[in-house]
Amino acid sequence: MPRKGQSLAARLRATLNAEIEAAARAEKAREERLAKARAARALLLIDLVEFTEAVGHFVLERSATQLTIRREDRWLTFEPEGEAGLVKVTFPGSGDAHRLYQEAQLLDKWAWRFTRHGKEERLVFWDSGLEELLALALEIRPTEGIEPAELPDDDGNTLIPDFGIRSL
Repeated sequence: MPRKGQSLAARLRATLNAEIEAAARAEKAREERLAKARAARALLLIDLVEFTEAVGHFVLERSATQLTIRREDRWLTFEPEGEAGLVKVTFPGSGDAHRLYQEAQLLDKWAWRFTRHGKEERLVFWDSGLEELLALALEIRPTEGIEPAELPDDDGNTLIPDFGIRSL
C-alpha cells in the first residue's frame, strides 16, 4: 500500500523539476544573448577602428576599456558599458546621456540614443548617427558636393573608404 501523500509529493517534485529546468533554460538563453551582444559590441569597436584608420586624419587611442578618436583638441570616446551590448559615448559637453545599442526593431542595427532639447532621440548609427556625432564632438562634417575617391577592394569591387559603401 502506498504511503500517504506520495502521489502529491511526486506531482510537486515534477512541478518543481520543471520550474528548475525552465529557469536553467532561461539562464542559458540569457547568457547566449549577452555573449552575442558582447560579440556585436566588440565588432562595432573594431569597425570604429577601421573607420578611423580609413579617414586617416584622426588620432586613435585604444585601451582595454575604451576607444577615443581625437581631432586637434576635440575627442569622441566609446566605452563598453554593462554586461550587455551598450556603449557609452562621451565628448566635450556631452553629459552622460549618449549610448549606442542594437535596436531590435531595426534588425539589430546599431542606434545612437541621446537627449536633445529635453527630448530623447535616436538615430541609426551607421552612417547618419556617426556623421552627427563627428559633427558634435570633433566639429567636422563631410563637405557637400565633394565625392570621395573610389578605390577597388581585394575583390575588385569599388569601395568608398569613408563610408564602406560597395558599388556594383
